[in-house]
Amino acid sequence: MTTSLKSSKKNNLSGEVVIPGDKSISHRAIVFGLLSKGKTQIHGSQNSEDVHNSLNVARFLGIKTKVKSSVIFLDSPGIEGLSAPTKDLYFGNSGTGMRLFAGFLSSLNFSSTLTGDASLSNRPMMRIIDPLQKMGAKISATNKENPPLKISPSTGLIGITYKMPIASAQVKSSILLAGLNAEGKTQVQEKYPTRDHTERMMKTFEANISFSKGIVEIEKSDLKTPGQIEVPGDFSSAAFFIGACLISENSEIKIKNVGINNTRKAFLDCLLDMNANIDLANIRQLGNEEVADLVIKSSDLLPAKIMEDIVPNLIDELPLFFLIASLIDGESEFNGLSELKHKESDRLSIMINNLQKLDVEVQLNEDSLKIIGKKDRIFSDEVFDSHGDHRIAMTMLVAGLRSTEGLTITNLECINTSFPEFIDQAKTLGFSFKNG
Repeated sequence: MTTSLKSSKKNNLSGEVVIPGDKSISHRAIVFGLLSKGKTQIHGSQNSEDVHNSLNVARFLGIKTKVKSSVIFLDSPGIEGLSAPTKDLYFGNSGTGMRLFAGFLSSLNFSSTLTGDASLSNRPMMRIIDPLQKMGAKISATNKENPPLKISPSTGLIGITYKMPIASAQVKSSILLAGLNAEGKTQVQEKYPTRDHTERMMKTFEANISFSKGIVEIEKSDLKTPGQIEVPGDFSSAAFFIGACLISENSEIKIKNVGINNTRKAFLDCLLDMNANIDLANIRQLGNEEVADLVIKSSDLLPAKIMEDIVPNLIDELPLFFLIASLIDGESEFNGLSELKHKESDRLSIMINNLQKLDVEVQLNEDSLKIIGKKDRIFSDEVFDSHGDHRIAMTMLVAGLRSTEGLTITNLECINTSFPEFIDQAKTLGFSFKNG
């Protein structure tokens, strides 16, 4: 991928795309295929660096894998047959991969070391270390609370009841994966709902799991592969094209096969409440996940007011949401943004700086942000660094659609971690890119 691009205004976007597979579900499909004895086929998995790293880690734990025509084939001896890795387990940029694998690895009778790139090595890990240690895991961070993570052989985990201090599907999933191989019941209690892909896939693999509003309970389970997993399109990837169309004049696009899991589509629900012209067609089930085709048209949006309880389910879309808010007449308000500081970058600080550089008025009060938008705003020529964050990179490329002279975005290689097809698909819809 070109490391620097200038993205500029187009009069309209049009056409249709099929979004690549959901990253969160792709990770989980690999994990559960690894933990269940037998053969599993994963269809439609995301072809990104993050997912490739999870697949490589699975290989290092002793399972056979093959990728053919976008299908991942796994052949696993099951959790009891996994073998000690002969090298460190590298997760690149993926906090999801590291936290999910750490959960079940903490229950096994061999040592492992989990590492990542510079960004992942600054991500907080005490949020999983603390509950896993309470279950009896021998896990620690080697850099205060940051990776690498060191896991020593387990002498047996015991289920706990854990009340989540933060809203995080990754933390919840890590605890549940440890609970799969722990004695007794493991219960996770949530104040705010988070993504439930793990719970849904545990059901698919016949785990002893039950869940209701705010509570998930798991008991030791012998997983059974369903044989085949279908991965829907990634909603968080689709969001960039949804936003691009909404802020562009005289535009209409169609995005096919998008996952619309209720714990994942808060961004869509908010936009519909804000008068967005988005139709959901061909709604259907794909395994345990709901999918739809989305038809999006240019829209005159109303300002947003986002409260803390829904932030966990639109956390990946917030940088884009801030951009959209800057292009709506009036004041938009976002509350409960503390977790945005602990993603691949400090997305809150970076987006505030980016918007101010574009002469957008923003007001930060602790973890709440107000953005004063203008519908007819046109951005001037500026240069932005992605800071190695794929969602910052794609957000600012979308921002270029509202710049006559163009916005230049540098360090774009990070887009490969989640959406390597983004540039090519954006071009088919009408984005204008030039080498920066």
